[in-house]
Amino acid sequence: MKEYYTIQEFAQLSGVEASTLRYWDDIGLFSPITRNPDNNYRYYALTQILALNFVTVLSDLDFPLKTIAELREDRDPERFMRLLDKQEMQMDMEMQRLRLRYSIIHARRELITFGMRVDETEISIMKRDHLPLTIWPPNAYQAEETFIEPLAAFINQAEAFHVNLSFPVGGYYQSLEQLAEAPKRPQRFFSIDPMGKEAREEQEYLVGFARGD
Repeated sequence: MKEYYTIQEFAQLSGVEASTLRYWDDIGLFSPITRNPDNNYRYYALTQILALNFVTVLSDLDFPLKTIAELREDRDPERFMRLLDKQEMQMDMEMQRLRLRYSIIHARRELITFGMRVDETEISIMKRDHLPLTIWPPNAYQAEETFIEPLAAFINQAEAFHVNLSFPVGGYYQSLEQLAEAPKRPQRFFSIDPMGKEAREEQEYLVGFARGD
């Protein structure tokens, strides 16, 4: 074991890039144990690994560098706990956002994949799986309006109904007769939302497909 290590050697030992070590030194977050007075080269001691680990752990947890520097100066355990609680809460929110994005991707990919396999010229009986849905309020139509007008109106107030418009949206008809009578006027809209309170039950359905409206 050597007494001192160059920045390149210490970077290899610690797994932290030399450029990161230089930056942390420049901002006063983590500095070498000594410098060569002749050439100003940085030198580190192996005992600094523990202090560096404290910095890297908190950095990996997305703590601001300023906060890490303050914690290095003052290891107040109560403050540290409060900061950990705050960071944990932020991570929980981020994981919720990521789970939501994953659900949107999954719902759209599944719908597209299924649609690519079907024949739009046929109506057939298909076994469909359980599917959570959010059923929107009844549509109100005026004169010759089609689904566009109530859809546009609802989009403006979707947030009030806690509807996420990123999920696929479809038209909902109470019966086949209503579909035949007004194919461009669904009684309601629905969205494929994994958190939806309504659901399409797992069973056999009469299924047809058409492009466009």
